[in-house]
Amino acid sequence: MKEDGMNFAYGWTPKNAYFGSMDFLNKYDLEKICEEISSQDLEECIKIDKKYGYQEIRKIKAQKDIDDLMSSALSFHDAHIESIEAKNDEIHVVFNPYWNRKIELWFEEKPKYENRLEDPEYYWWDGGSIFMNQGYIYLCDEINAPSLDEGDWGIYFAGKGLFYRVLPSDNN
Repeated sequence: MKEDGMNFAYGWTPKNAYFGSMDFLNKYDLEKICEEISSQDLEECIKIDKKYGYQEIRKIKAQKDIDDLMSSALSFHDAHIESIEAKNDEIHVVFNPYWNRKIELWFEEKPKYENRLEDPEYYWWDGGSIFMNQGYIYLCDEINAPSLDEGDWGIYFAGKGLFYRVLPSDNN
């Protein structure tokens, strides 16, 4: 369970390193909750779930969205690019599963990218940066880069629109 503050707004409290729980569900054994949960508590869970508004694919619109992606992607630490596919007006980038998650990104609306690395073997990132500049959203393989003018980056991607999704790793 993510402990980045997002779930705390919905009443989630950390139970241990691997599970979270709603306060009113603490009375149940997690292993037996499906058999033991009362109809009232189940209704409360459904009501809370409807408020959440889960979006599998998210759009970057503001700095908060960038912060959420960087948190979900662990700042692209130890990330490795699995594929880069540029077609029409879109660049689709997939990062291999790492830290138990796989990240997919779509750069749209006049997308562009530059790759200074010749061999895909070197597509490993120590970390990355996402920033906005002149109507574009950039992702580069330089930690804390405020722009492309600074730093020793090897790859960058940009588009006027950026969409992403975080999937669990197949390696779990």
